[in-house]
Amino acid sequence: MKNNLLKNSLLVLALSLSLLALQTSCTKNKESNDQQTVDLGKHLVEEGQYSEAILVLSPYLQNHQDDREVRLVLASAYAGRAEVLVVGYIDFARELVRSAHDADRIFNNRQNYFSNLDDKLSRDLTTTIDAVYKTLWKLNDFIGAFEKIPTAKNSDAVQDLTSAIYLLSGDSNYVGGALLYRALLRISLLKYHINTKYYFTQTQPCVVDFQILKHQLTGIHDEISPILKDLADATIDSKQRSDLTEALSKLDTSLFDSINLVSQFEQGGRVNGRVNVSDFVRKIGGKCQ
Repeated sequence: MKNNLLKNSLLVLALSLSLLALQTSCTKNKESNDQQTVDLGKHLVEEGQYSEAILVLSPYLQNHQDDREVRLVLASAYAGRAEVLVVGYIDFARELVRSAHDADRIFNNRQNYFSNLDDKLSRDLTTTIDAVYKTLWKLNDFIGAFEKIPTAKNSDAVQDLTSAIYLLSGDSNYVGGALLYRALLRISLLKYHINTKYYFTQTQPCVVDFQILKHQLTGIHDEISPILKDLADATIDSKQRSDLTEALSKLDTSLFDSINLVSQFEQGGRVNGRVNVSDFVRKIGGKCQ
């Protein structure tokens, strides 16, 4: 009887050890296969085979949502396919701080450009248009600080960049380089939209439609706010972060104030929809089109 119990016990132990060994083997095989998948995806990105890398890494990430490294590599694949390759760090803080004074210098002498209107309306309208163009000047400086960042070329590239940004937005614990990378991808999208959606930033129209102007300024503000936050959060050096935060805050405030000023005219019906700003544009050295 004792021999049978001993045999049964040994049999159970042997089976348990066999199952444990099998499970360990399966786990190791799975980990090995996962690592091979990740390594292949990285290799494809390095070789510039971005579509293939996306096909390899997308299913993996669905089953490994917490893998930050693969999320970043997959985002890089989407950005690469969109031909937006970020190769280096730009000292945008120094550039922005230096250029911020130009707009203040150019727009510091407000004049009455709308003498055909009553005094108060003319002054308010001058203040509003002055604020808008000052904001556009600052926006141009901001975009100029990222001249080396490629612009999305077409709608397919926009879709890929949007996917890349989405991937980098899936983890709130990203810091440093990942945040900077996300900001630069967002800037690439903004540059594309500046060329395609916000037409008034590219031309100097003689006539301003306040409803369209408010809509476009709001769109720019919605796009640029997360960029400003990412840039500030990604900067580790305390002095540079302080300078950058100050410059970015001025741009954000300028946009916000312009929207509020335009809203007063757009909603209050103080002018009949459109206003000729040709005199204003000429005074600041621009040309009407």
